[in-house]
Amino acid sequence: MSVPEVSQAVELCILLDCTGSMCREINTIRYEMKEVISSLIETQRCNIQVSLLEFRDHSHLEPTFLVKTHPFTRSIKEFDRWFEEAEGFGGGDIPEGITQAIYVASTMSWQEESIKICILVTDAPPHGLHTEIDSMPEGNERDLVKLVKDMNDSGFSLYVLGRGKGITPYQHFYEALAHLGGGQYFKPYKLFLFSKVLKSDILAEINLQKMLEELREDVEGCESMDLDELIDSVYSRFRLKGPSMRSRSHKRISKKAQLYLECNDLKEMRSIFEKEMKSPLHREDTGDFITNESSSTQNALEEDVLADRDRDPGPETYPDQGPDQNRKVDQDQDQGRKVDQDQGLHLKELQSEFQALQ
Repeated sequence: MSVPEVSQAVELCILLDCTGSMCREINTIRYEMKEVISSLIETQRCNIQVSLLEFRDHSHLEPTFLVKTHPFTRSIKEFDRWFEEAEGFGGGDIPEGITQAIYVASTMSWQEESIKICILVTDAPPHGLHTEIDSMPEGNERDLVKLVKDMNDSGFSLYVLGRGKGITPYQHFYEALAHLGGGQYFKPYKLFLFSKVLKSDILAEINLQKMLEELREDVEGCESMDLDELIDSVYSRFRLKGPSMRSRSHKRISKKAQLYLECNDLKEMRSIFEKEMKSPLHREDTGDFITNESSSTQNALEEDVLADRDRDPGPETYPDQGPDQNRKVDQDQDQGRKVDQDQGLHLKELQSEFQALQ
């Protein structure tokens, strides 16, 4: 697929967990993020700005910062310097100040018309989810789930990159949270897919914004046309054009994570998580765990483990990123996102957009 000539503003904010358990991860993440951003600049031809937001934990737990922000910049060198100076320290209990970090990210100086993307990198849960290990069992004064939903409604997308083995008990929670935020969750051994998915989603968002602009022009120029006729005309034209669209419905999500999607706030998600954690049984081959819940939920969890094992080859399959691996990744990723690449707007989605425009 050819890359369109665009000058669309794209802003990325990396929310980096800088607690002690992340010490060995920060330099690896620095390299990965530098590669991702460089690739975006080279292939997407967008006006890209990046920012780094470092976070730790609440100050009453230890004498350190909670959130430290760096302004948006177009300089990869400056961005790389921020990463070089970042260091892991402290952390107190296991949960970290993730809710506050996401809130602060939402208040930064974002451009009004930009594609806004937050990338959370952590190996820990937020406060208010896992109460048995939490010095703030009720969580932050702001509800994380409602915050992420509101941000997505305001045009933000949230991606979550899990790090380390400690993230395993929380992966279904984060999978649901990222889904609510319009992004995706990536397990530690699936980060080699992140760059491809992010580029695909950015291109889809660019196409979406261009399409909506053309829709506005069509609406303004066809005042006498019946709404159904206008929808059919525009839908046919854009279906032939075949743009890639970013849509939650096109992104796979595990059955266990779907249980979290039914929740309205973090408190309800905590209830599901605590049931899940009553008697965790870890599986060595996948790292997933199963709990003593109802039979239907138990079956859903078992299906998740098996499906995940079939979908994800595991870390031993890709020990190094050589040419053979890259070809395999290309094939898997192209197949996994075929719907995004081949499909245009659904008629229902078009009608919704027209009604909003009118």
